[in-house]
Amino acid sequence: MENKIAEEEPKPRPRIKKAKGHGGHHGGAWKVAYADFVTAMMALFLVLWLVSQADMKLKQAIAAYFRSPGVFDTMQGGILSQAKKVSKEPDTLTSKDDEQVLFSIAQTLQKKFESRPEFAKIRDRVKIEVTEEGLKIQIVDKAEQVSFPSGSAKLTPEAEAILNEIAAAICGLPNQINIGGHTDSRPFSTDDNNYTNWELSADRANAARRVLESNCVKPEQIRRIVGYADTEPLVPNDPFAPANRRISITVLRLAAPATTTGLANDKNKTVVDDKIEKEKQILEKSSPLPQKNDANSNSSKISNTDEKKLMKTKLQNDGAVVVGTPDKTPEKPRDK
Repeated sequence: MENKIAEEEPKPRPRIKKAKGHGGHHGGAWKVAYADFVTAMMALFLVLWLVSQADMKLKQAIAAYFRSPGVFDTMQGGILSQAKKVSKEPDTLTSKDDEQVLFSIAQTLQKKFESRPEFAKIRDRVKIEVTEEGLKIQIVDKAEQVSFPSGSAKLTPEAEAILNEIAAAICGLPNQINIGGHTDSRPFSTDDNNYTNWELSADRANAARRVLESNCVKPEQIRRIVGYADTEPLVPNDPFAPANRRISITVLRLAAPATTTGLANDKNKTVVDDKIEKEKQILEKSSPLPQKNDANSNSSKISNTDEKKLMKTKLQNDGAVVVGTPDKTPEKPRDK
């Protein structure tokens, strides 16, 4: 009996003794965290190095590019408050920097006109493109929406609102600006026979100039105000199309690229000027005026009628009436 009890008593469990490792602190878990730390530090110093190498003008141009347009920016802000710093030193600006600024204006203006509800009905009247000459912005007419009443050079409220947005966009730029007025081929009838589509288109361009200057565009930025009449239709197949009536605003590049077209225009301009000079000499010889006794006035002058003939010849050859700066028409035709 005692033997059975002894057999039934539980046997003690064997104890498992774990041997302590001598290199536990040399495990691999810490290596993962250390690798992440080293990678992050490498990325940080790489970014710092790239930022230090980038030109300040380039960084400002990039900042202006990614700047989201606000709701009706103030006149002094506009979409190029950053570009104002970019263009402080135009002599050191490269053509690439200028290209970036122009594209930034074009894209931001396009976003403004597409996203703002107040421009929903007139947004398709604004044509924006970057050309070799610069940033060209055109405000075209539609059958039911016009920039000026018929035969008038007074802007409609809608057209003035568009011009205000354009002025805010180009505010602060050192670039010079060309403004052109265009009409359709419909004859302009008025009591004054001397007032034609030439004068009307020039007056409309001048009206656009006043709006730009009433914002923050400087008067010295206006390089040229041109009245084209109907000589450059937007729709050549339909000379009476409403789209031919438009105002064009060109923000010129700081460094205009030399093109074969520009050279050809210079040659044509020289030929036209030579023709006018020859005609002037012929008129002087055919109808000499009495000379004054003053020794300093030995050359004869051309009469007003002959001067008008020269103006007409200039218009036919140049295809534009060039209006001088603020509200004054030059006494003599200037080069286009």
